[in-house]
Amino acid sequence: MTDRIDDAFLARVYRTTAVVAALMVLATLSRYPWRTTVSLVVGVALGLLFLALIAHGTRPMLQPDQAGRGGRRARLVLQVGKFAVAGGAMYLLARLDYLDGAALAIGYGLPTTILLLKLVGQMLTRGQPQDANTAGGPAVTREEGSACPPRSRGAT
Repeated sequence: MTDRIDDAFLARVYRTTAVVAALMVLATLSRYPWRTTVSLVVGVALGLLFLALIAHGTRPMLQPDQAGRGGRRARLVLQVGKFAVAGGAMYLLARLDYLDGAALAIGYGLPTTILLLKLVGQMLTRGQPQDANTAGGPAVTREEGSACPPRSRGAT
């Protein structure tokens, strides 16, 4: 497992977000009105858009060899323009009477929450063995014997 946040890590975040969002949409379709589901989907789409734009905008700043002079203006336009897109989406939802603030906020926060949970999981498993057989040391098979003596019945 890599310690870096690379394209593969972000792709896993996007895939996990899509799966969790699909399950949430299925759950909201059966219990809540349409406006809740639409707001949730728009919130997830905005959250993914913002996450992708942040990744696209910050990577060149952290890697000076990729920071070209011509790309700074485009990154600035994208970073500011995303707020216009979010405002337009919320205006459209409100205009069509589909705005459910709670569902929009939950959907918007979903990609960031998944990103943070994946990072925490990566930090917790850093340096840990990947194979379940090696978790406590070398694997011991029945033919080789057991590391612990057998427990007798009746002994506590």
